Amino acid sequence: MKTGDIIRERALVLFAMNGYAGTSIDTIAKEVGIKKSTIYSHVEGKEALFLSLFEEALQWDIDFFKNLLTEHAADSAERKLSGVFRTDCDIYRAEADKANINMKFIHTAMLFPPAEAKARMVDLFAAYEKTFSAMMLEVMDQGVAEGTIAERSGEALMAWYY
Repeated sequence: MKTGDIIRERALVLFAMNGYAGTSIDTIAKEVGIKKSTIYSHVEGKEALFLSLFEEALQWDIDFFKNLLTEHAADSAERKLSGVFRTDCDIYRAEADKANINMKFIHTAMLFPPAEAKARMVDLFAAYEKTFSAMMLEVMDQGVAEGTIAERSGEALMAWYY
């Protein structure tokens, strides 16, 4: 694995566990086993690293969800939703797999966003939410058509999911 990839991998875990304020470039460098100056040859700085990891975590989650829906394309909406919920439960039970770390990072970042990055994070999360909601509403619309979900507005259906 390349140094830049190791930096990103370790930084993701540190940001997920300690938040933005609790993670310094020094801490990341120590975790990777390199000098602080080496970090800057791979990233512009802490904020840029954090934002790029946030964007990647959101995209990873969208891709993960798309793959899950693709695997269950022929299934009923009930089976698809059951698979989504079961997968969500599995993610939250897992200790250190990629999905769990990504979700911890996203949650920590949204609950305690760095002030200097908050506006960009809100924009990124809004785009993520729009994409995720569109995919989820397709499944719910399928359930309405199949008669397994009561007909409701898209907002009501998404509120039910959350």
